[in-house]
This record gives sequence, structure tokens and C-alpha cells, in this order.
Amino acid sequence: MEEKEHDSLEFLRIYDINLVPRYLFEQVERDWEVDAVYKASDFINRNPTTMLWVLMNDNHEIKGVLWCNLNYINDSIFSHVLSIDKEHQGQGKYSIKAIEELSKFKKKIKWLTTTPEVFEKFGYKKSKYVYMEV
Repeated sequence: MEEKEHDSLEFLRIYDINLVPRYLFEQVERDWEVDAVYKASDFINRNPTTMLWVLMNDNHEIKGVLWCNLNYINDSIFSHVLSIDKEHQGQGKYSIKAIEELSKFKKKIKWLTTTPEVFEKFGYKKSKYVYMEV
């Protein structure tokens, strides 16, 4: 889907995951239930390592979410979710903008993706570590 010419979403830091519209979590390929996020919202909101941003349009509507945690052990940030309203998806513009926002806090940023080619075209590389599960 192409980005709109008038597309101008801005990141805004928030401190309550309950403000994020449900559909933004539902559209993410995930191995967790959306209800679990809202059930754990008190823990997520109080966790000092939690970092939350929303993408807002000029009408103050939430059109995206970036949910991360700081990792003090390896001095990095792990992004759990970057979800952008389908009408604003396109060339990776907001994915790159999210990485730039996180780079203000830590140099090492990690995330899982089902579309590594989007990030590779911007010069990002696959980690030498492989995500394993049982």
C-alpha cells in the first residue's frame, strides 16, 4: 500500500498501553493473544523498562504503536511491536522513523520481523543470533 502524500504522523510517548487501539495489536503477526496485553496492562505500564509511543495524526487519532523494553544487561532496546494503520503503511517510512526515535536512547536496537527485506534495503542487517522456540 502506498503512503499518502499528506501523511504526517508523529511519535508521541505515552505511559498507558490501554490507550492503544486493539486493531493495532490484532494486525501484528504474533505468538501471543491481544487480550493478554490488556490483562497485563498494569504490569506493562508500571514496568520501568517499558517504552511506549503512538503515532498520531493531525486530528490526534492514534494510527500506530511502538512498544519496547530497555535491557540494562546488554545495553539495548528490544521492540515487541511496531504496528501502523494499514492506510499509512508503505515504504518503511515509519519503521525507519521508529528506529531513529529509539536510537536517541540506545545504539543497539533489536526486533523480530517477518519482513527483513524492508529493513535490509535501508542498510540494517540480520542478527547473528537466531530466535528459537519450543
